[in-house]
Amino acid sequence: METPKYEGSERRRKTRKPAAVIVKVRGTSPQAKPIVACTLDISAEGARLNLPGWTPEPGEIINVERGTEKSMFRIAWIGDPASGRRGQVGIQCLEQGKSIFQDKEEAKSDAAKNDLMRLLTKK
Repeated sequence: METPKYEGSERRRKTRKPAAVIVKVRGTSPQAKPIVACTLDISAEGARLNLPGWTPEPGEIINVERGTEKSMFRIAWIGDPASGRRGQVGIQCLEQGKSIFQDKEEAKSDAAKNDLMRLLTKK
């Protein structure tokens, strides 16, 4: 099976912006211990993390904590060890509307835009 290439912005619904945010990451098993990681960039729906020393599998579900906020994410891709993305993973939020990386003001703005679009397209 060929590994998909994750290059270019056309594959994203929301743009990512550079941001270094410290988070705690842990697997979903009860004995999983938290690992401290740092984001490299974030979007409302996911992030790119620097996770040195831990090699999760694509599709694996993880819990990510930012301060008091928590959310479940899926590992979307893993950086190629032979490239400059060694130790990096892309994560996608599984809990719609609950991404811990989305700015609260941005979320309100997005919700207002969605409400307006629903009103305008109602027949």
